[in-house]
Amino acid sequence: MASPADLGQLNIDDFAPHLNAIFEMDSPHGKVPLRLAEAAAHGHPLPETVTTDAGKKHKVRDGGGFTLQFVAPESSRLQQGIYPIKHPKLGTMEIFLVPTGPVHDGHGFHAVFG
Repeated sequence: MASPADLGQLNIDDFAPHLNAIFEMDSPHGKVPLRLAEAAAHGHPLPETVTTDAGKKHKVRDGGGFTLQFVAPESSRLQQGIYPIKHPKLGTMEIFLVPTGPVHDGHGFHAVFG
């Protein structure tokens, strides 16, 4: 099994080769298979740094922002939240997932990186 992934280092190019691959989500109800249905780049570039209200500058992720759309079995109607997601090559990631409702082959979950 791969080690935990650093979400700040991952970009769309890390996920794109795994379209239609199955990821495994740990939920309060057990393990849920998630199929990566879409990986899309944001249409605008991110700035190199952002400044917090306290005046601290932070480097923004390399590779720009992107979104992922996962599809779970129809019975997987979980609330939005942070879930451990496992993939054999990418490792384990704690991803904030938002349910998007029914899709033609299951129930959708959306994640935004940016």
